[in-house]
Amino acid sequence: MHILKFGIVTTLVLLLAACGSGQVKHPPLESLSTVQDVAKNYGPPSCFFSYVADAAKYDLISFKDSPSVVVFENGALYTIMPSVSKPLSEFDQILKMSMEKEELPMENGLGVIHAWIKENRVKSDKPLKLDDFSMNALDNAGAAAVMAVGLPVWFPFAAVGGLDHVLSRKEQDKALQVNQSLMETGRSYETFLSLLSDPDLTLSKPSYSVKMFILDKSFFSQGQFIYIVGSREGKVQWVSYNDGQIKTKTFQYNKKIPAL
Repeated sequence: MHILKFGIVTTLVLLLAACGSGQVKHPPLESLSTVQDVAKNYGPPSCFFSYVADAAKYDLISFKDSPSVVVFENGALYTIMPSVSKPLSEFDQILKMSMEKEELPMENGLGVIHAWIKENRVKSDKPLKLDDFSMNALDNAGAAAVMAVGLPVWFPFAAVGGLDHVLSRKEQDKALQVNQSLMETGRSYETFLSLLSDPDLTLSKPSYSVKMFILDKSFFSQGQFIYIVGSREGKVQWVSYNDGQIKTKTFQYNKKIPAL
């Protein structure tokens, strides 16, 4: 009986020790400086939106163990965005704003996103909420100050880690390679574009175009690994990975085009 009690107590102690040892303490995000530094402490990165503004490249990146999105400017930590754990993330809402009056995604609304991110940095002592965002910034960027909810939600770390159950090993490797390239490529996005084949859909206006690249062609996963690229006068302005709102906006515009 004593042996049984001792065994139970020992098992409980070992379980408690295991639980305690499983708690990893991460350094504050703001104390880190590069994508590699953050990835080393917060797990693999996933870039879901990238754009060019003020002669610099900005990458919005989620990390497997981070509750917040981190924004990098030319590869260096720029600001930390609000938590994405809410049912509808702050970024989803600002993205909705930026496309409120656009025919093609981010045709003229990219400035709304950049203004919001810059204001977040100014108020980086505590995460910026949309209630704090200056409506003047929206007016200056030419977007409607109308909010809407209920649109597709962006889920963090969807780019690589969340698709292993539907992608083949070859597709998973490609996912890692392309997303890594998106983070590391320069403002021209040349390295990133070199990994893509011909676009599956191209929508063009005189000086602006949007191209969709569906990288997973298998029956079970098709349409779950998509990059959409917006360009002005032949130069890439932004890239999104698997964003539901941007995909919907692109398809809506495509349906409006008269059949040839």
